[in-house]
Amino acid sequence: MGKDFVEPPLEVLWWADDMNDFIAGNKDKWEWRLMIVTADWMDDRMFEEAVAAARERLGEPPSSLRLERFAEGRCAQIMHIGPENDRAATITKKLYLEFLPLHNVRPHGHFHEIYLTDASRVAPEKMQTVLRQPVQ
Repeated sequence: MGKDFVEPPLEVLWWADDMNDFIAGNKDKWEWRLMIVTADWMDDRMFEEAVAAARERLGEPPSSLRLERFAEGRCAQIMHIGPENDRAATITKKLYLEFLPLHNVRPHGHFHEIYLTDASRVAPEKMQTVLRQPVQ
């Protein structure tokens, strides 16, 4: 196609009906949405063609698969370096209990993680994850 595109990292939105369940780490009450960033020049036709090609090789896609534009707005974010199990302390203590109150903002929207490293290729202590919370 004559265009450059580097595969971006995997992203996930997390939320709970009650934000306190999210902050407290009550994972049994969390919901999630996996996101794979596409090129901004991808249109509906290209998306449908890609899904059709993948269907031939991989079978039926999930019914929730869709192409959607995403705009997050104002956010607070922090880089977490280390294993997945240690992220909860960074999220709760540094983001929700320290940073947000200090800057007089509150969570507004789904919590967002961006996985900059691949857990199958990087040692747990070197994992890098952007932890992002939209705020108001």
